[in-house]
Amino acid sequence: MARGQTVFNIERFFQALGDMTRLRLLNLIGDQEICVCYFTEILGQPQPKISRHLAYLRSAGIVTVRREGRWMHYRIVMPPHVGATLILQQTLSWLKEDRTMQTDRARLSKACCSPCKICCATGGTVAHSYRPSHSFHFEVIMSSVSATQVPICAPMPRKKLSFLDRFLTLWIFLAMAIGVAIGHFDPGSAAFVNRFQSGTTNVPIAIGLIIMMYPPLAKVRYEKLGQVFRNRRVLGLSLVQNWIIGPLLMFALALIFLHGEPAYMRGLILIGIARCIAMVLVWNELAGGDTDYVAGLVALNSVFQVIFYSLYAWVFITILPTWFGLQGSVVKIGIGQIAHSVFIYLGIPFLAGMLTRFVLVRVKGEEWYRTQFIPRISPFTLVALLFTIVVMFSLKGDLIVKLPFDVLKIAVPLLIYFLIMFLVSFWMGRKLGADYAQTATLSFTAAGNNFELAIAVAVAVFGLNSGEAFVGVIGPLVEVPALIGLVHVAFWMRKRYFGLADRAFDAHPAETVPQSTAAELSNRRCPS
Repeated sequence: MARGQTVFNIERFFQALGDMTRLRLLNLIGDQEICVCYFTEILGQPQPKISRHLAYLRSAGIVTVRREGRWMHYRIVMPPHVGATLILQQTLSWLKEDRTMQTDRARLSKACCSPCKICCATGGTVAHSYRPSHSFHFEVIMSSVSATQVPICAPMPRKKLSFLDRFLTLWIFLAMAIGVAIGHFDPGSAAFVNRFQSGTTNVPIAIGLIIMMYPPLAKVRYEKLGQVFRNRRVLGLSLVQNWIIGPLLMFALALIFLHGEPAYMRGLILIGIARCIAMVLVWNELAGGDTDYVAGLVALNSVFQVIFYSLYAWVFITILPTWFGLQGSVVKIGIGQIAHSVFIYLGIPFLAGMLTRFVLVRVKGEEWYRTQFIPRISPFTLVALLFTIVVMFSLKGDLIVKLPFDVLKIAVPLLIYFLIMFLVSFWMGRKLGADYAQTATLSFTAAGNNFELAIAVAVAVFGLNSGEAFVGVIGPLVEVPALIGLVHVAFWMRKRYFGLADRAFDAHPAETVPQSTAAELSNRRCPS
């Protein structure tokens, strides 16, 4: 063997082709040389994860890299083994026929071939035009380029947030203040809202929650949920967080802070064993989490909730308190009542989102659905969230003003719970190797709780005016500002640990390159 020649590792070659992210990278590269900035933008994955996958492909001898200024450019190389070459060629041909891969390439073509997305070097001028070429290629014709500076591949500028999105935290706190003011200065408002009560379900709040959850659930790619459930490490971690760590932590906090207030302690425990299936969709959406994973996790939580909530209530409220010298309480709640609550707050928007996607994608196509329909319904989430907050805070606005110390007594363990669950879950997600979107989804799913179910159980078992029901109502009033704060913490962690400042890329200045490179850059074609 010649000195310096490396042995082709057939095992590593096949392992390189056994990952969906690496297949998507190979599909994007195709027969072109592509800048790394586009991989991160198109796939929506953090830079460290993309870099790891590209390094793996390089070690397998499938791609090679070339540095140009601050950007790294990748292209496919055929392996030295004849059989491996044939396999790679057949794989690339198959990828071109896959619908998901075609969508990725369409996004790539739009990202780098649109006139408005070309970034120019400082001091250089670029007059550009586009003319169609063969096989959906586009040639970039450049003129008036500075003698020493030319534009090179850079991510597209970040989109500006809408007025509603930009000041979301302000709107939420205003909605809270308005709700408290209505409840305090107009005591009859609570009675008016409660007129629209059906059993233990408050109809205005139910309508607000259903409308609020519909847009996030309409964005879920339900055909991809099978891939979510195949990731056993992420699912296993979520189950441990939600059904072991969460209930035990809340029980411990209730015991420490509220052992002298048995009713408040029981109300807090009921919240701890009711895992989140509703509001988590909104927090996950605001934090840029994975919409597919959050749909899979809330569906899993819903099934576990229907099956195990009654058992958990018996263990944590009837049995465990007696181990610490406290009196246990009998909680009689049937599976039917729990299933009813789950269907209202999750089943209805879940079915609506699923039917909307399947019908409209079949009729109008994936591109129209993603670029036209979803942007139109997305504002419903925030508007419905603000409406729901006003209604919830108005119901107990008078008590919040009259019993501030009781509210504070309940709020302290809840705030500690939210913070610990979020940070521990985020740390565990990173240690597991999950990307930012999946880590954020795991963290918000673990930190949130199903207050609607907790309130329904508290009212059904202990009565409408009980301390347990009061805690259930105070719970979401604490959760809203706490989780909004954690959304900002998630953004900070994304920048600190995942290397992304925002979901979309910021515009970076183009690099100064030697004049000898100008001809090559001006003749380069965008990928199809």
